[in-house]
Amino acid sequence: MILCISTSDKILLYSTISLIAVALIVPYFAELLKRYLFKPVLKINFKLAPPSCHRTTFNLDPEKPAYFFRFEVSNIGKSICLNVENQLENVWIHNKIGQPIKIEDFTPVNLKWSLQAEILKQHINPRRRIYCNIGHIPNIKAQMNE
Repeated sequence: MILCISTSDKILLYSTISLIAVALIVPYFAELLKRYLFKPVLKINFKLAPPSCHRTTFNLDPEKPAYFFRFEVSNIGKSICLNVENQLENVWIHNKIGQPIKIEDFTPVNLKWSLQAEILKQHINPRRRIYCNIGHIPNIKAQMNE
């Protein structure tokens, strides 16, 4: 028994297979295009002036001033940035002639977001600025005068 398929059946079969392939492939390419055109873009800004570096009190005690250091993270992209984590991976010091030297035995540490106890920021909306703490230095000179 020989199976013969008519021309109209072949066209119907090929068009069905083509539509199934398009239905499976188009959402994948649409997602790739969306990620490329509307991706979040994080920008880091740090300067040795307020609000990045400022003098404040330590533990709400006006008798114990401290200097806080932080950097600004802003989302200048077009979509929400999810699960953002800041990590200090390398530290350099300058030698006597001003050349930076990498500290080789430095262990990376996670940095905390300002005014929050969490390390992982759940989301950063577009056109929003938030701060991440680098650290603080107590005013030792003021404490030594006590």
